[in-house]
This record gives sequence, C-alpha cells and structure tokens, in this order.
Amino acid sequence: MPNAPSESPAAAVALVHDARLRPMRILRDAIAIYRRHWWGLMLGALAVFLPLAALDAVLDQAHGSTSVLVALLHLGETVIHVFGDVFYAGLVAAAVIAWRRSSRIRPLQVVRTMPWGTIIALDLLLPLAVALGLVLLIVPGVLVFVYFGLAPAFAKIEHLRMRPALRRSYEAVRGSFWRVLAVYVVVVISAGIIQELLQELADAYIGSFAVHLAVRLAFAPFGGLAMVLTAYALGAREESHDGG
Repeated sequence: MPNAPSESPAAAVALVHDARLRPMRILRDAIAIYRRHWWGLMLGALAVFLPLAALDAVLDQAHGSTSVLVALLHLGETVIHVFGDVFYAGLVAAAVIAWRRSSRIRPLQVVRTMPWGTIIALDLLLPLAVALGLVLLIVPGVLVFVYFGLAPAFAKIEHLRMRPALRRSYEAVRGSFWRVLAVYVVVVISAGIIQELLQELADAYIGSFAVHLAVRLAFAPFGGLAMVLTAYALGAREESHDGG
C-alpha cells in the first residue's frame, strides 16, 4: 500500500466535512495562524482601523460645522468601513490559505481576487437580517447568524456569488448547527467580550487612544479566522486560480 503524502504541521487543519467540528480545534488553529501571520494581520488591521479612528476624531470636533461637511465625513467613514471590512476579511482568508500552503500573505493578490461586490452585498445584508431576526424573537436572528454567517468565507474561498454563497453556507452548517454555534461562542463572542473589557479598562485607567487602538488591532483577526477555518472544516474547496 503506498504511503499517504506527508502533510506539514502548518497544514494540519480539517480539509473535508467534519461532522465532529471541534470548537477548541478551531481556536487552536486560529491562534497558530495568528502567531505565524500576526505582522501582516496587524498591518492590515491598522490600514483599516486607523483611518476610521482618525475620522471619528474629526467628527467629534466637527460639532457646529456645516451639515454638508458632517454628512461628507460620515459618508467617507461609511465607505472606508465597508471597503475596509471587506479587504480585511479577504486578508484573514488569505492568512488561512497561506498557513495551509506554508506560504506568505500577498495583499495585492487579495485585492485582485476578492469578489468585492458579493462580499459587500453580504456584509450589508447579513447584519440587517440578523438584527431583524433578533428584534422579532431572538431565535430567528441566531438561526440566520449561524446558518448564513459563513457565506462571506465561502464566497472568498470558492469565488461564489451571493445566492450560491448563502446556499453553500446553509448546506455546510446543516447537521453541524450546534458545533458551529459553539465555535461562535468559544472564539468569536468570547474574543469580542474580552476586547470590549480591555478597551473599557484602557478608557477608565489609561485613557490612551493608542492603547485602545492596540487592543482593537490585537483582537480583530480572531472572528474572521474562526469563520474561515470553520468553512474549511465543513468542506470549503479552494479554486485553483486563487492565490490567496
């Protein structure tokens, strides 16, 4: 019997659908990717969040200015937020792909291969659908969040349009709902809670904008890493032309 091909430690991540999706494994792999690609992830987060923080500071000082100026500043903040979030989601996906291939992140390749329209549409649609579901009965919001939350990851990895990405997310999560929910709780929500606590402590005891921004940058990658790793664990397939 021929020997199975060897696999590098960096690629030791579930490559096919795993009905026993393990939240702690997702957390462990997310930390491993973070440690390997932290510099690129931090620079990417800085490129996104620093302009937003600067615009927030300008808006705070813009009280009493003309309504046209304030509206333009808010518009600029929205545009940077939308495109920045999409770029950073692609960078995080690229970090996972690079980790699996034992290669490096290529930001220009991220910009070139990103399905911008699809991910922007999903980033606008999903939060609205989740919020509407939470307002109605909470449970519908949770269902939308869990079943369709992987759509942006599948869109990036498999180069899908919006409807196929939503369908792909639903089909992948079906049968693993509780384990995917556990991943959200263990990695995404817990990281978000820790980030908020540290930022509040920084505001209360240090009061430093730099410390506040540093905490945000440090925790920014975890949610995205968990989503992409979960998509891979549930069977995401890379397109051959995707260089990450």
